[in-house]
Formats: sequence, C-alpha cells, structure tokens
Amino acid sequence: MATNSSTLKIDESSEKPCLDAIPMSTDTTLPPPPPPARTTLLVLGGRGFLGSRVCHEALSTGLHVVGLSRSGTPPFSKEPWVSQVEWARGDALDPESYSSFLRNSAAVISCVGGFGSNEQMWKTNGTSNVTAIEAASAAGVPRFVYVSAFIPFVPGLSFALEGYVKGKQQAERALRRVFPYSGVVLRPGAIYGDRSLSENVSLPLQCFFKPAEKVVGLIPAEIARKVAGALPFAGAVAVPPLAAETVARVAVRAATDESFPVGILDPWDIRKHQ
Repeated sequence: MATNSSTLKIDESSEKPCLDAIPMSTDTTLPPPPPPARTTLLVLGGRGFLGSRVCHEALSTGLHVVGLSRSGTPPFSKEPWVSQVEWARGDALDPESYSSFLRNSAAVISCVGGFGSNEQMWKTNGTSNVTAIEAASAAGVPRFVYVSAFIPFVPGLSFALEGYVKGKQQAERALRRVFPYSGVVLRPGAIYGDRSLSENVSLPLQCFFKPAEKVVGLIPAEIARKVAGALPFAGAVAVPPLAAETVARVAVRAATDESFPVGILDPWDIRKHQ
C-alpha cells in the first residue's frame, strides 16, 4: 500500500512573539481609597429616660457618641460620663438638622417615642422614626436600631392609644423595609429605673418593677409568651419589666455587633441577649 512520505516542516526561522513588543499600559490611575471609617454612634432621643442610658452604655464602644434631642441639652444627671457625650440639637422630623452626624455614623439608635393626643402619638412614634430611618439609609448608615414597645393583649388598648400603637407599627414596618439585613427592633415592656423629673427629684420606678421582674422571670419564656398573647388583661402581667440599663445594653450591642441577630426582639429575647 502506498504511503504519503511527506512530512510537515516547521519553519524554524519564524519569529517568536517578543514580550517587549507588547505595548504596556501607561494608565497609572490608582483605585479610589476606601471611604473613611464611620466613628459616630447617633442616639435619637438621647436626652430622655432611656436614650440617656443608651448614650452612657455606648461610650464603652469607643465610638464618638452623639445624643440628639430637640433641646440639645444634656440630661439632669451630674455623673462624669455626661461630659463625654456630644449633646446636639435636632428634630427627627428634620433630617437636615442631623445630616452632618449621619454622614459619619456607624449606627443609629432611635429612642424617639411618647404619648399625647392620637395625632401627636402617631407623629412622634411613627412619622418621626420613619423619617429618621429613611434619612439614615440615604446617608449610607450601616445599621439602625429602633426601640419600639411590646403591646400587651388588652381589649380596647389599640383604640385608646391608636396613635401610639399604629405609629410604632408604622416605624417597625419602615425599618424592616429599609434595613432588611441590618435593622433591629426592640420591643420591651415596662422599663424601670430612676426617672429624673428635675435636677433634684427622681421617680424610683425600680422599687416596684424590679421585684416584679424577678417574679415574672420565673415563668418560662415560651409559656409567658403564650399567656401574654392569649389572655386579655391578665396576659400583661406575664410580660417581664426590664431595667433601662438592660435595654440600653442590648440596643448598643445590636447597633455595633454585626453578628447580632436582626429582626424583632420581644422582652424575653432582650433578657436573653443582655
């Protein structure tokens, strides 16, 4: 059988590509530097009963703590830590009044809330917090903690305090929508501690609520939850009161610890994370 004896010849004279001949990029543009670290923790309602405790607790994080209130003045306390907080004037309904703080905030904790007419309660508990949540998101704030409230099963309560209840529900919905992966809602029941009425007068709420917390705390959490949600009036007794310092400690942890679970924490969850 005839075979083809021809072979493929490689041209040894063909030039190999020279790396020196490949044009090198002359673009010496460096990538943009990372944004500066956010070093502020902003507390809305920072002068109040709970907000001032949050400011005090937040100092332990090493962040620059700003307590925002409409008066811009420090609380009545004369303790040394008060001078370590920046007390600023601003209104949660007016983001421009605290926009400079938002730009540098690692987190925001809102303790804004209150009572009054239904219109006032809806505005204070709902609209104010929704405005702050949206402003914080627009400023690129990484985390937001909202201190809401646990509403016990008391027939007629939602009607009598419609603005309070629906305002807080509105704020909670806004937080879950705007900060779905880094927003935390705290729902404490009654909060106790020394409530300052003036520089020299305070109301020691712990005299009643601290013993009540110890007694109610003996009820297993799962049973207490069911009782609180099923029994009208009596169910409210199953909700453990919490010390203001406990709520403040958990709020600061939720704002600064990225491993802290997001979502809604009821009074029993708050006790677990204290």
